[in-house]
Formats: sequence, structure tokens, C-alpha cells
Amino acid sequence: LADTAVENAEARQALANAGVRMEGSRAYFLPEFVEEHLQALKENWAGQAARRNAP
Repeated sequence: LADTAVENAEARQALANAGVRMEGSRAYFLPEFVEEHLQALKENWAGQAARRNAP
């Protein structure tokens, strides 16, 4: 379980809505949550690169 401080109230609310456990300004991320979102980012980046490189 990783944690980080989140000072922005809108960001804290968005994280809480996404299922991240919040305690004050601390956000606690499960490894599965991080891996899932990293995979989505990688897929998005790959798609953007493919579109840029398309003839």
C-alpha cells in the first residue's frame, strides 16, 4: 500500500470517487489500482504514437 499527500481538494475528491482510500490529505493506493491505471496510460500513449506515425 503506497501513500502520498494530495493538497488539492478537487483531486482528493476525484481520487475518493475512484475508490482510493483518503485520510485527510493522505491518499492510500492499492498496487492493483496503480497497475491498472498505468496500463491504461500505456495503452493510450501507444495509440497516440501509432496515430502520429500513421501515413
